[in-house]
Amino acid sequence: MSSLASRLWYAPGNSSKMYKVDNCPSRRGRTGRVGAWAWERAMKKDEAHRLLCERGWLAGQPEEFQRYVLDHAVLRTYRNGEIVYAIGDSPRGVHALVDGLAKLTYDTRDGNELLLKIFSPGDWFGMISLVDALPLPHNARVCSTATVLTLPQSDFEQIVSRRPGYLRNFSLIMTDNMRHAMERLVDLGTLTPAQRLAKLLLRVLAPVSVDGRATAYQEVNISQWEMSSLISASRATVNKLVKEWSEQGWIDYRYRKLRILDPVPLAEMIDD
Repeated sequence: MSSLASRLWYAPGNSSKMYKVDNCPSRRGRTGRVGAWAWERAMKKDEAHRLLCERGWLAGQPEEFQRYVLDHAVLRTYRNGEIVYAIGDSPRGVHALVDGLAKLTYDTRDGNELLLKIFSPGDWFGMISLVDALPLPHNARVCSTATVLTLPQSDFEQIVSRRPGYLRNFSLIMTDNMRHAMERLVDLGTLTPAQRLAKLLLRVLAPVSVDGRATAYQEVNISQWEMSSLISASRATVNKLVKEWSEQGWIDYRYRKLRILDPVPLAEMIDD
């Protein structure tokens, strides 16, 4: 068990409340309810560490850097619809989605919410305000029950002050996001709406693998308007594609909940 896992647990009955303790109760000799909850949460921390070291930005970083980040991070479970941070908030830290799904949105002047991106496990966000020290420019909200790992701002600043070279490692979070934004622009000029939608669904709903064990394709709560916003297509076009793919058994879409049933034809469509 990692050093932080042995110090972090959650209060029973309150999944969003965090506690750091010096000695997390071990399984041996502690069979009470608190001991069981502590053990379960500590094991979840280890699972979060494994996933983030296998997927996304942190997976490509040196082992020493990975250990430093994870040993100073905290884990929190969010309920569906809860906000991780909102437009105008001061920077709090850099965040990683461990399980579930989250959305990056912007509030328009007419009161609507513009969907910018959907995060899947392994994605990191919130880095920009740690660098420029300006208020956060968008909202981050979970769209399912989700677990988020956060490296607090104070720990980030402590890390880069002791090891200035690590700032480059952190900056790769922003360059990854910039590359993704540029890829979306390229896709807009080179792929059809059907190909862009297939690519979006395969990326967002991809199974999560930990220690080689892949889970089933995730289910996401997403409207046709949100899909049309993400691929820059009309809602009528998205409606037509969703209906066709549902009839062909490629996806299941009902009550704004979407799940991939057969990824093969979607992947083949992108390569055509």
